Amino acid sequence: MAWVAPRSLGGELGRCRRRFPRKGASYLNAILNAVYDLSTTAVASDAAQAVEEAVKSLSRRSMIVLVSNMRDEEDEDLSSMLKIASQRHLMLLASLREVALGDTLDAGVNDFGGALRMAATHEYVRVRNESHEKLERHGLLCMDVEPRTLAADLVNRYLRIKASGLL
Repeated sequence: MAWVAPRSLGGELGRCRRRFPRKGASYLNAILNAVYDLSTTAVASDAAQAVEEAVKSLSRRSMIVLVSNMRDEEDEDLSSMLKIASQRHLMLLASLREVALGDTLDAGVNDFGGALRMAATHEYVRVRNESHEKLERHGLLCMDVEPRTLAADLVNRYLRIKASGLL
């Protein structure tokens, strides 16, 4: 399994953190250690370039995990690169869902502003789900998870993938 996380630390576009395939249980710890200090910034990451670098550097079929906060404004470059990568590799998109979405959906509606927030949140979630479904139709595996459950959800998904024989 190859793993990539685009980053935009220090204003550098197109840089990413990656870990290349290794065997053993300690691999998950290496991945988690590689991302413990990542934080969001106002500068956009170049996830398409991160996937492209991973694909170019892997000579054998691998599972590539992309951790990103896929948003509706993602450009076609990333979708195209994910489709290309999935022709040879097993692609898993771990799409980070903002905690505020769940908070808004769980909150009651008490006024007109709350109704507008609720409607906008439902629309955003609908578009996000459509985006994931579109990627899945092109052979990608997608997870939509909150950051706090990412590690456990990734391990569980990986184990299900291994058990299914996809890898």
